[in-house]
Amino acid sequence: MKLRSSANFQRIYRDLQTLQTFFNFCFRKWFFPTHKCAVMNVAVLGTFGAVKLSGPRAINMLGAATLSLLYLGMFFKKLGNIFVISEDVLRSWYCGAGKNRRLRSFLKSSLPLRSDVGYYYYVTKTTVVVIWATVFNLTTNLLLSV
Repeated sequence: MKLRSSANFQRIYRDLQTLQTFFNFCFRKWFFPTHKCAVMNVAVLGTFGAVKLSGPRAINMLGAATLSLLYLGMFFKKLGNIFVISEDVLRSWYCGAGKNRRLRSFLKSSLPLRSDVGYYYYVTKTTVVVIWATVFNLTTNLLLSV
């Protein structure tokens, strides 16, 4: 059995798509949106507390904000890498498909693997920047309103 044959790739990629569909079914509706919202709120409250408070409580709040931002960054970066790597794999197989019509049609019809958050969007490589910008924007608004 050839490890890098087009038939094996098609079978393995379909299996990965099935696993990704089950993963999205389990985590898309409830876990990802509430998890993201809760940790973002901790980050906003932590940065607000680090700026407004003084003494050891400010340092604790800064630590909580830093850890939550790093956690969100790591978590969503790994989820975004799934999409990027899957896209690269599909592109590389399409460039190497040559005259194999069946493989080319399979690759055209295949979508990259992706992790959905709710029903509205999926995680890409730039999601981390959007989350951090949202946290800093909310913190700035909170600081200006108080």
